[in-house]
Amino acid sequence: MRGDRFEAGPERLQFVGRDGLRRINGTTRFTPQDPDAFQAEHRRLELTDCSFESLRVSACSGTIDAQPSTQREQLHLGTLVAGRSAWRTGKRTHDQQRGAVHLLRGTDAVEFDWAQPVHLLTVRIPVSAVPAHLLADGVLRSGVLARTPLTNGFSGFLHQLAAGPVVLDTVEHGHLDRALRALANGVLAVAAAESQVADDDLRYAIHDYIERHLLEPGLDPTRIASALRVSVRWVHQVFNHDGESVARFIRHRRLDLVAEALQADPRSSGVSGLSRQFGFGGRDQLTRAFRSRYGMTISEYRDRVRDSAPLPDRLPAPDERVQDRAIG
Repeated sequence: MRGDRFEAGPERLQFVGRDGLRRINGTTRFTPQDPDAFQAEHRRLELTDCSFESLRVSACSGTIDAQPSTQREQLHLGTLVAGRSAWRTGKRTHDQQRGAVHLLRGTDAVEFDWAQPVHLLTVRIPVSAVPAHLLADGVLRSGVLARTPLTNGFSGFLHQLAAGPVVLDTVEHGHLDRALRALANGVLAVAAAESQVADDDLRYAIHDYIERHLLEPGLDPTRIASALRVSVRWVHQVFNHDGESVARFIRHRRLDLVAEALQADPRSSGVSGLSRQFGFGGRDQLTRAFRSRYGMTISEYRDRVRDSAPLPDRLPAPDERVQDRAIG
């Protein structure tokens, strides 16, 4: 393997064959097709807060464990200089091509498959150096980031850092550390904005799917996730940003349609018929849900419509009063 041109400062380790495979395996485990042909080179440059790493490795698959608690307060921003990387975090699959930038957290467990030799460059940045609003739940997700001029610039900067000699005095050491932190935070800020746009698009798609299938039995987060080809966890995370769950939203929309049907024709079908018409699991389920939503029974609501009496406002329906799973 051709070595990088680091001339001073960085740690350099090489791993060849079965013995090298044994030595390199740890929290990251490599599984090559031919252990005797395994080759890897790892170079690391420690700065004040950040660290910069270069990893060259022959074709293999493997896993990366979630890091020990002492290391979890780090974010990893990396780029693929050579090869192509297929990898998985949780239920999300990623396909990373050359020049793309990815984000990983110390808490991520990763499965990877490299069908050809790869060269990865990574900056590790402590969360203490990242603006707090970027670390809030749901703001940033692990994965391959959308390509932007800034991610392209970040990738190019790391490539040049790996290709050029690194001979740093104390002042330059500090300058490089601050430059990497500023650039990494810029990439994270843009990624957060891109993620928000993607979340807004998904939120609209979820609402649209619910409205088109609202009266169908079995409409639930699992079915929505399958139809939109995303994980159930992501559906919940994106939809629940304002505190209302998917299941509760579906139930409330159905109850509002029941109320509108009663207002349009108080002689409409009985509770059992309304239950079937509006996607509830049965008479009792609709009765309990309606009382929780409007503070009265369907019969009492129907009587108010007939008498032209004021209709009740919708009441908040906490989860403990009507379980989210009871949506039909």
